[in-house]
This record gives sequence, structure tokens and C-alpha cells, in this order.
Amino acid sequence: MAKMLILEKKVNVATSDKDIVNNMYKVRFEQNKFVVYDWDFKKTTKTFNFSRFVDIYKEFINSELRFEKFETAKSDNEWVNVCMDLVKSGNIWLYLTDSNDILGFIILSKDNDVMIIHELSVSEISRGNGYGKQMLEFADILANDMHLNTLRVRVFDKNTVAKNMYISYGFHEIGSYDSETSNESLYSTGNVEQIKRTGKYTYNNKKRVGGRRRFKCLDCGQRFHEFMQLYHHAEKFHKDLIGDQDVYRYLYEKRNPGPYICPICNKNPREWNDKTHKYRRICRSPECIKKAREKYSKNMKRVYGTDNLLTDPARQEEMLKNRSISGIYTFEDGVKISYVGEYEHDFIMHCVDKLGYGSMDVINCPSKLYLNYYDPYTQKNRFYMPDFYIPKYNLVIEIKDGSKFPRDSKAKAKLKEAAVIKANKFNYVKIVEKVYSDFDGLIEMFNNDAYAEKHFDKDFVFIIPEDTSK
Repeated sequence: MAKMLILEKKVNVATSDKDIVNNMYKVRFEQNKFVVYDWDFKKTTKTFNFSRFVDIYKEFINSELRFEKFETAKSDNEWVNVCMDLVKSGNIWLYLTDSNDILGFIILSKDNDVMIIHELSVSEISRGNGYGKQMLEFADILANDMHLNTLRVRVFDKNTVAKNMYISYGFHEIGSYDSETSNESLYSTGNVEQIKRTGKYTYNNKKRVGGRRRFKCLDCGQRFHEFMQLYHHAEKFHKDLIGDQDVYRYLYEKRNPGPYICPICNKNPREWNDKTHKYRRICRSPECIKKAREKYSKNMKRVYGTDNLLTDPARQEEMLKNRSISGIYTFEDGVKISYVGEYEHDFIMHCVDKLGYGSMDVINCPSKLYLNYYDPYTQKNRFYMPDFYIPKYNLVIEIKDGSKFPRDSKAKAKLKEAAVIKANKFNYVKIVEKVYSDFDGLIEMFNNDAYAEKHFDKDFVFIIPEDTSK
């Protein structure tokens, strides 16, 4: 049984070396790539070696095993999975040199007026040079900048090196507990969700579609929960086979050997799309584009009764109510799509510019997918009209600006979301404040369905971000 100490100190940056902020960078996973932010939370051109980070985190966990035995990753691929989860949490700061070498990392989060230090570690070859103290100074500076007044951390009582470092920096013990038996929260000031070292994502109590190790490496047979884990595995372990090829293209062609010929004319080759990481569905011939559009319109009329959702009376009514902020976007082929407000327009541009989507990829949500629900507050039956729809993935998209709505509006949003889950007839993602990470991740997963096992998970995915507004 291991004893854990809870230590804390008041934030004080009077004697801190503020130059440390120039070495600390926040890393995130956005639009299926790693993005590095500086102290001012601005994107940088810096890069970092993800494999090196995996090695450093593995060093840290193995050092913790000296004080308590707990379940850890059992293979290199599982370590990649764990570290991808950590990066996706958005709470990691790396200590990077000018040459992008990783000296250490610190994982921080905010809980009311307290800055929580979840984990701090310096790479084995860099220890003894004061980098741990410098990262504590950075936590002080960041907490002060965020107007927080306390730093808090937990440490094994037997970990004398770490404990002495914290104490020498001004931390003092405020409590302790037995790690194996106590259910006491480490962070007693609030309900901070602790970062898990292992586990799977869940979306509204449903297992993520990627949670069944669906992505198989056809070179060595190993399986992965997410495509990006397969991507980094291939990039690291099969570089000799990939050579100078694009990794996305190599994996796609490995699974789908072709030929990549336009299905309309059965003659022209299809081009590789660097945005979607797949071959285009048809060639760029105007005749083929026209025929594909005619076929699409025929299917739309058969399924939804119209090939132009702008004629939908409910959509027209919605736009009339918001006519001062409504608009029409015209795709390259002349097809139009309506939007209400800046956030919906931004979503359309995201689909066009980032994903390479056209008029056949994203449309206004059809009336056949509108949902009825009962509103107990007004004791009336209402209908819910989502914003957009991606037919090929049966994916409904709801766009919100994230402003602080009144309580009754939040309650109605919960009723709508409950109706979506109860209906269980389409995939659903809610995008708040132009944060597209969940949406892009879902699209990437669907895009790479070709890499997955033939028996696709039939459960629909519902991604509804937690409402954190007060």
C-alpha cells in the first residue's frame, strides 16, 4: 500500500526566471496533426518528436512503478495509444530546446483558483540540470497569468527526490491518503477529471467506434484503436517500406490496390486528394462531374423528396426569422447551401477549405431527419431542426456559438440531444465555438474506413461536448 502526499503552495513569481516561458510549448492534436503553441497560445512552426515523447512518458511511468504497482500499457503500440490520449487532453506543456529536443514535460489543469500539476518529468539523460525546478517556475508564472492563487500536486511519500524538489520550491503537505484504498479525490476543491493513463474514449456512454482495434497494419498484423495510431506506427516501424511516399497514400493503396479509375467514364484516372487522404471519387472531366451531379440529384429526390434543401419550408422559415444574419454559399459547381449566422458559414468554409468538400458532400439537414420531442417546460410538442448533414456518413451536424444561454435554453438543448440519442438513426456531432477537433477526428475515422475491418461497428456515434458555461 503506497502513501500519497498532497502538497501545495501559494503562487509567487517574484523570484522566478521568466525566460523559461520561451522554452515551454503546449501541444495539441488538431485536424489530425500535432500543433505546437507558444506561451501566448499562438500556433508556432515548431515541431516535436512524438516517438521521443512516448519514450519519455514511458520512462516516467516506469519510475513511478518503483513506489506502487498499477496497470500500464503492455506494448509499444499501447504506449502510443496512451500518449495520443494525453496529447488530445490539451493539458501538456513540453520543455523544448531550440533544436526541438524534448527535455521534459508538465501536465497542468485549472480547478477553480488552483493550478493542478498532474505529472512532471524530466528525461533521464537531462536530469540533474534544474529543468524540473524551471518547469515548476513556469507553472507559477502560468498560474499567476491566469489569476490563480495556489499550486497543488500529489507525490508518493517514498519518492524522496520528487518530494524534496517540491518542498525546496516552497510546497508543504496539506494531506495524505492510501492510494490503493482511498476513494478520496486528490483535488478537494472541485471535480477535476483526472487524466487516465489507460482507458477508452466514450461518447455519451457509447464506446467509440474506434475502440475495437479496427485498424490493422497489413505489413505486420498489429491492430490499433485509431487510424492515427496506425499512421504513427507505420511511420516509425515501416519507413523502409514506405520510403519517400506519403504515409496516408501508402496505407490507402496497401488496403485498396486499385485501379483508381473514374467510375463514370471508366477511362480517366482519379487524382489523390491530400485533404481527405483518399482518391477523388470521379475524375475532373466536366462531363463526368455533370453526370455525377445528375445521379446525386436523382438519389436525393428519391430519399428526401428534393435535391435542393433551400425549398424546405422549415428551412425557409428559420432563415426568415434570422434574415439579417442569414446567407447563401455557392459551391464551385453552382449549387447553393444556406447558412444562418457566422458560425454556420465558418463551418461550411471549414468543410470546403480544410476537407475539400463540395456540394455533394455537405448539405442542409433534410426535413426527413428533423426530430419531434416533448418540452415539459412549455408542455408542448416541438421539433428539432439540426443544421447540416453529410450524406455519405449519415452524419448530422449541430452548430452552436457557445454563448451563455439562459437556463431554459440549456435545458431545451438537453432535450434535443436526448431526442437524437433516443432516435438512434444517424451519427451526430455538436460543434461549439468553431472547435472542430471532434468533427475532424470523426471524419478522419470515416475517411479511413477502408483501412478498417469489414465488420463495421453499427452503433451510431453521438458527440456532444460538455456545457462548461456558468
